[in-house]
Amino acid sequence: MFFVSFFDQLNNENELNSIPILILLKVFITIRIFYRYYIKEQIKSMRAIFLVLIFTVTSCTFTQKIKDGEMAYDRKQFAVAINMLSDEFDRIDYPEIKARKAYLIAESYNEINNIPSAIEWYKNAFDLNFGDKALEKLGYALKKNEQYNEAVRVFRAVQERNGNTAAVSREISECILAIEWNEQVGKSPISVQKIDQNSPYSDYAPTIFEGNQLVFTSDRNNAKNEGIYNWTGHWFSDLYIVNPYSKEAVPFDSNINSTNNDGTACFNSDFSEIFFTRCKSEIDDDYCKLMHSKRTNNGWSEPDYLNFVQERVNYGHPSLHSNDSILFFAAQLESGFGGYDLYYSTKNEKGWDEPLLLGNKVNSIGNEKFPFIYEDTLYFSSDGWPGMGGLDIFKVYLTEDGSWSDIENLKPPINSGADDFCYIVDINKRKTTGEFAGYFSSSRKGSDEDDIYAFKSSIIDVPIEEVVTVEKDKGELKLYLAIKSYENKYLVDDDPLSGVVGKQNLPSVEIEVESKSGISKITSGNKAFIVIDIEAGQTYTVRASKNGYLTEIKNFVPKDVPLNGEKTYNLDLLLEKIYTDREIILENIYYDYNESFIRNDAKPSLNNLGSMLNNNPNVKIQLFSHTDCRGKDDFNMTLSQARAQAAVNYLVSIGINKDRMIAIGLGESRPAINCYCETCSEDEHQENRRTSFKIMEH
Repeated sequence: MFFVSFFDQLNNENELNSIPILILLKVFITIRIFYRYYIKEQIKSMRAIFLVLIFTVTSCTFTQKIKDGEMAYDRKQFAVAINMLSDEFDRIDYPEIKARKAYLIAESYNEINNIPSAIEWYKNAFDLNFGDKALEKLGYALKKNEQYNEAVRVFRAVQERNGNTAAVSREISECILAIEWNEQVGKSPISVQKIDQNSPYSDYAPTIFEGNQLVFTSDRNNAKNEGIYNWTGHWFSDLYIVNPYSKEAVPFDSNINSTNNDGTACFNSDFSEIFFTRCKSEIDDDYCKLMHSKRTNNGWSEPDYLNFVQERVNYGHPSLHSNDSILFFAAQLESGFGGYDLYYSTKNEKGWDEPLLLGNKVNSIGNEKFPFIYEDTLYFSSDGWPGMGGLDIFKVYLTEDGSWSDIENLKPPINSGADDFCYIVDINKRKTTGEFAGYFSSSRKGSDEDDIYAFKSSIIDVPIEEVVTVEKDKGELKLYLAIKSYENKYLVDDDPLSGVVGKQNLPSVEIEVESKSGISKITSGNKAFIVIDIEAGQTYTVRASKNGYLTEIKNFVPKDVPLNGEKTYNLDLLLEKIYTDREIILENIYYDYNESFIRNDAKPSLNNLGSMLNNNPNVKIQLFSHTDCRGKDDFNMTLSQARAQAAVNYLVSIGINKDRMIAIGLGESRPAINCYCETCSEDEHQENRRTSFKIMEH
């Protein structure tokens, strides 16, 4: 998927001067290289020599001559790497080197989103005995290509070879779930269709401009766009504007579009300001920044960085709330949970406040990108939550108590096995016609590259009208509290490590409600639902318990109480099932390299564990810390023990009795992902560097 042009660039690419004498000098140097190359290494093919000429003379983005395919791959010039690695693969006879070349070709195809080619090269790499890493990556590629049955067979083969792991079990369950979702597509009220303005290149990140025009990002060519971006082999990206009733897309504005990668824009409510992403060289790498420009009589002002943007940090995908005072975006900051996370900033008199991280009900250890806020609902894309493959589009909404609801996958036909992202609602159409419609981007089957799709629902609501409500006397005030009890639903039944896919009713829960009026005890019954009378101005402590489950306690105070009439409040209680035979991973517990102290971003997860222990005074736990495979065994064991003890010490500091906890460091002895250490990805290392606990008594 080519939106990486706006996020993951680490290419260190700078456009070279095009002065004729420098070109002649480059040609001269190239001829010398060609001569030496031909004399000393005649056994190499003419194709390789041709590639050397092409990449030395014509590229406008190299700061250092690329010597071979692996160097191109390391510098993330994947379009270049594919050509050079393919040539090297043909010329090499050593099996181990040939297998590695095949694997890197597959990885390069995967990076530019040519999944069918990636599948073939992962197969080649595995057949050449590259190892189980190629087999597992083949499973992910098959899943992304919506070959779910084949992916399941491959993942099961991985299990047979390496043993069962939570990650592979989750992939199998997600593939099975995707098959079930696809079978239900015909029942969906949503229909999707490619828009006519797509090109053979990548078109994505649509946003609505002045009612019925569409502004989007594309790496197609135009008269002023001459640079080739070696990640993709396409041109650098720009913003384009199109009227949906015509087929002509034209560059947006010369002040906004530059010789760098520009795109993923949003506008304020009266279209007088634009926020967008620009990626350009900074010291020794390329970084993506959030830019801002104001509309003038002659177009748009020269863009400036937003005031909170830091050096050497990637930002992108800005999205404004309809009140123009809250900006959502994605970034890769140290304060995050892993990968790219979603943040928001509030507007002030001088600019924008320091960004705040959205909680772990939205962000995961994967990547969260492309936010869009509509009323109280946040849409975004993620590869960290259970999905169909690649990035999926999810939504959450704000509940009455100000927290985010449980996450919901939009399923097909919106989501597919490929990358699905940049979902937006056509707010103007929603208000005027009642139709729920909009746009999103996808690299699914049937798309040559990233393409823009329009969606609409067959369910039409009555258009929203602004009316003045006259309050009538409704008699005396009556308040009610509806209490509902739930438990988590996992991808694999009774396997909390497989991932939460939703929640389900939990019947027959003992509910105890305490207030200044006294204590009442009620059973929720088969419907997992009760309603009680409450009074304004009181605090209610609600305790939910059931055998085999951890007790949950919440406090509730009625807010926004009307003067008269009736109002019902909702209180959801989620009870966790007790598992005494397995470890439960504590999300978002991270440590600095070679350090054991508890970072601030780890405290919320430990605070939740502390609340659970406070609510369940009879529970005793073992708390484990694991490291990845890098480093010496004895050092990792000592470090993990120190980290586990640091977590226990923190829990003691917030009031938990130390006799209820045992700290155990396990070093690298129990990896969650059984990968070869030399080929483990950083995500796999991160998953192995985990903190977990096991209930011993309850």
